[in-house]
Amino acid sequence: MKTSRLVVLALLASSITASSFAANAQDALAASLAETSNEIARTGNQLQTAVKSLEALTSQTTGDLRPTYQSFTTAIAETQNSAKFTVDRAAKMRDDMVNYFTKWQSEVANINNPEVKASAQKRLTSVQQGYEQLTGELASVGQQFRPLLSDLNDIKAALDNDLTVGGVKNLKKVSQSASKQMGDLHKSFIGVLTRLNETQKLLGSSTGK
Repeated sequence: MKTSRLVVLALLASSITASSFAANAQDALAASLAETSNEIARTGNQLQTAVKSLEALTSQTTGDLRPTYQSFTTAIAETQNSAKFTVDRAAKMRDDMVNYFTKWQSEVANINNPEVKASAQKRLTSVQQGYEQLTGELASVGQQFRPLLSDLNDIKAALDNDLTVGGVKNLKKVSQSASKQMGDLHKSFIGVLTRLNETQKLLGSSTGK
């Protein structure tokens, strides 16, 4: 009898430990999603500031160009620094995602009841597909982001040694193109931030609105 009780206690402890690991993986992923969302929003805002500064520079008709140009170059530097953090956060999120689904799949594999197991597997597959869509949208935003930031750096390089009325005027069309790219990218930022928010809610345990 005593041995039987010990076996039961051991099995319960094992079950609680497995559930704890799964909960930890879920919490880690939720935190990564929130951090990634914050970094993307920050990077997007800084990029928009850089584009707005360029618009102000190419529209300036009076006064010294240097203060406006300095605002532009500062915004580019801040965007680049923030983008590095965003890449790191997104990489951690992907790692946490793999960890989460690996642990979830392991839990499903241990379910004995066929009906419960099939239902759990269907739910797992559905959620996993949603996460794959999220990573696809993040990649798409990155593909839009990098060329625009590259163009802004090229503009900075062109103006570093030609910060003159003529030099700035010469880049007016390029500035307008950057503004259009930013408009399109802003929509993509909103879309991926919305998706991140919806994905975070999938991990929540609250039944409230």
